[in-house]
Amino acid sequence: MNIIAVSRLTLLFNKKYYEIVSDFFLKIHLFHYKDQSDYAMKTHLLIHKRSHFIVMFVYTAMWSGNVMFHVPPLYKNYKSGMLFNPSDENGTFEHALYWTLPFDYTTNYKGIIFVALFNMYICYICSTLVGVLDVLLCIMVFHLWGHLKIFIHNLEEFPKPKHMINSLVGEWYTEEENRNVKTKLKSIIAYHNILIKFVARMSKVFGGILFVYYGFHQVCGCLLLLECSQLEMSAFMLYGPLTVTLNVLLIQLSTIFDLLESTTMKITTAIYNLPWESMDTPNRRIVNSMLRQSLKPITIKALDMLDVGCTTMITIFKNSFSYFIMLRTVANKD
Repeated sequence: MNIIAVSRLTLLFNKKYYEIVSDFFLKIHLFHYKDQSDYAMKTHLLIHKRSHFIVMFVYTAMWSGNVMFHVPPLYKNYKSGMLFNPSDENGTFEHALYWTLPFDYTTNYKGIIFVALFNMYICYICSTLVGVLDVLLCIMVFHLWGHLKIFIHNLEEFPKPKHMINSLVGEWYTEEENRNVKTKLKSIIAYHNILIKFVARMSKVFGGILFVYYGFHQVCGCLLLLECSQLEMSAFMLYGPLTVTLNVLLIQLSTIFDLLESTTMKITTAIYNLPWESMDTPNRRIVNSMLRQSLKPITIKALDMLDVGCTTMITIFKNSFSYFIMLRTVANKD
C-alpha cells in the first residue's frame, strides 16, 4: 500500500498528468458535446448519473473500510479494559498498525494517543490516494464510453441517398450528396481520432500506476485470504472488510475499463452498416480505412503490455487463490 501511495503521489508532480486532466475537463468532458443533438444530451445525463454513483460508491467504500479497519482494535481494547485504563501493567494497548518507534505506545498514554491518531491519518491519506485517483480514472472512462456511444449513434444515423440514380443498380448518392458524405466522413474520422489519441495518452500517463495497482492486488489477494483463513473472529473482523473492499474496488475498476474494449465490435459493425454501396469510389476508400482502423481495440494498457479489464482481473483472482492454497499448505505443514 505504501508503494501504491508513493506511485500515485509522484504522479501529481508529472506535467503530463496535469495536461491530460486539463484536456479532459476542457475538451473531452461530455458537457462540451451535450448540445450537439438530443442523443448527446441523453448520453451526457446518463454518464453524469453514473459518475455521481461511482463517486459516492468509492467514497463510501473508502470511509467504511477505514472505520472498520480501526474499530476491531478499539473494541478489543474496550473488552480488555485497556481503553479506559492504558496504564495497566498486565495488558497492552492494540493498534491497527504497528511501527518501530523510540518510545512505548502500547502502555504509555501519550504514545497510545499519538500512534492511534497517526494511524487514522495515514490510513486516510493512503485510501484517499487510491480512491480519488480511481474515481478520476473511472469518470474519464465513463466519458470516453459516452463518446463512443455518440460516435456509434452518428454512424447508425448516417444519411442515406435521397434520390434514385439508377433503378437497375440501386440507390446512389448524387454528386452533391457525395461531397456532403465526404465532409461528414472526415468529421467522423476526426472525432474517432480524438478519442483514440486520448486513450493512448491515458495509457502512457496512468499505465505505470495501473501496473503497480494490479501487482498490489496480485500480492495482497493471497495474503489477505491467508489471514482470513485463520477462522478466528479477531482476524476476520480486522482483515475481512479490507479484503472485501479491495476486491470490490478491483472489480469496479476493471469492469469500467472493460467498457471501452467491449464497444470495439459495435463500432466495426456500425461502420460496415454504412451505405457504402451507394457511395462513389473515393468515399468507399475512406469507409474502408475507417473499417480497418476500427478493428484495433480501444483499450488502456498498463505499461503497454497488460490490458486493463476483466480478463486481467480474473487472472489475478485465479493466481491469488492458487498462491493462497500453496501458502496455506506450507503453513499447515509447519
